[in-house]
Amino acid sequence: MSQKLFFVLFVSIVLLSSCGGNKDGFHKTSSGLEYKFIKENSENANPRVNEVVVLNIEISTEDGHLLFASADTERKYLKKIDDPSHPGGSFEDAILLMHLNDSAIFKIDAYNYYTFTESLERLPDKVKKGDKIIFKIGLSKILQVANYDDVILEQYHKNEETELKLLQEYLERTGIEVAPQESGLYYIELEKGSGKQAARGKTVSVHYTGTFIDGRLFDTSLDRRPFQFTIGLGQVIEGWEEGIALMKEGEKARLIIPSKLAYGSISRGEILPYSTLIFDVELISVK
Repeated sequence: MSQKLFFVLFVSIVLLSSCGGNKDGFHKTSSGLEYKFIKENSENANPRVNEVVVLNIEISTEDGHLLFASADTERKYLKKIDDPSHPGGSFEDAILLMHLNDSAIFKIDAYNYYTFTESLERLPDKVKKGDKIIFKIGLSKILQVANYDDVILEQYHKNEETELKLLQEYLERTGIEVAPQESGLYYIELEKGSGKQAARGKTVSVHYTGTFIDGRLFDTSLDRRPFQFTIGLGQVIEGWEEGIALMKEGEKARLIIPSKLAYGSISRGEILPYSTLIFDVELISVK
């Protein structure tokens, strides 16, 4: 074999072996997801969209600051798999890439994760736009369930103590550090308003989107007219009475409302007992 042919073959082998990977062992999928398997069981099943998985998960910054660890909680970390929440390599892409009993490390854009997967309006204090978030994930179970609510009801909706632990996990995972109001309401200003102050006895019009802390949407006014009510007449849940009264016209805010300020131990449609509710609210008018 000539030296020239040997060199061409050698370069080809190097290029082929390095394609899709880099020096720190990470590879990249066609979607842009950066990943590195620690343990891969390619003969095992892959999870699919709408299935529920049980995960062991750690979330940290690239410099090693721990943001969340499921091992610090007292329950299984359950996640219903949705379609990818954003392009460029999402959390959902990561789970769909794995097999049962796999463990892997993923790098995901921080802004995309917190904005589109967790539906937050701002990044945690220790994270800035352009950062990557490191996910260490072990996939321990794929649950064959007909109804996700049945799993959630059994796991999370037993009593108020369980609910508050789940809420604390959510706050840690999403980097929310605002102190609650005395009632337990979390009020997060997203955009300042400069109009009239809402108050007891005032009639207000609002647009809102309501989600659970796992990100599932249960109601929104954005596809219809703004919702109108009078503060102080008991027309809405306590968390709304208190939270909207803190706002001014034009303001946007996020209300994180424990069940004691909402529906408590009562089921109401999609809302299961002891459900913490999250509302993104825009105050349109005060009269």
